[in-house]
Amino acid sequence: MYLLDSNVLSELCAPLHVPDPKGRRDSMIAATALAHGFILATRNTCDFERVVGLHWVNPWEFEIAP
Repeated sequence: MYLLDSNVLSELCAPLHVPDPKGRRDSMIAATALAHGFILATRNTCDFERVVGLHWVNPWEFEIAP
């Protein structure tokens, strides 16, 4: 588990709600990934597609080249 300082979390989460509000949990997940430079693995790509700087992958759609 990775924890964030509350100031860092608020600075990263707040802009994610503009112009369209995001779910509280989704914004905290995105902020954690951004703060640590992680690639987010999720099936819920629609909530993370427009987060600037966030890299994500949907492992259920991932194809391995032969």
